[in-house]
Amino acid sequence: MESSGRDDSRPTPAEELASIEQVRREVAGALVVPPGYDLTAGTAAGLNVAAVGLVLGEGPAWRIAAGIVLLVVALVALGWSVRRFRGVNGAWVSGLRAGRTLPLSIAGAGVQCLLGFVAAFAAVAAGWWWLGIVLAPVELVVFVLVSRRWMRVYRAEHGA
Repeated sequence: MESSGRDDSRPTPAEELASIEQVRREVAGALVVPPGYDLTAGTAAGLNVAAVGLVLGEGPAWRIAAGIVLLVVALVALGWSVRRFRGVNGAWVSGLRAGRTLPLSIAGAGVQCLLGFVAAFAAVAAGWWWLGIVLAPVELVVFVLVSRRWMRVYRAEHGA
């Protein structure tokens, strides 16, 4: 008897695709945001804005040193946040991935760039280095709101 060349025990491509989609839904639904993740990463973003205001413009050396320290603390806090997320979930979900979350990522990054630009301009043009410190909590709040919305959109996009 001749063989049809098809192994009937193997799933069809449509079945394999459906299985992959099901796993993606399960993974998206199982993602856990570590406690304090939004606040830690948002604080890092806010410290970055504050650091820009402190480092730029004319002023005493202590202010520049404080800005550099804030920038280093911000980078460490951001790295720690990413590491915690990966440790809890086994993977990092990039905010710049394609899909419906991308506009949120761009908006959040845009606000941070705008606040950093305002802090830099104020420090250089008018000597208002303190404006970066005032804008830092605004960036923290924006980051937390965007991050929480991002996760809801990501889960909905994958049917979780």
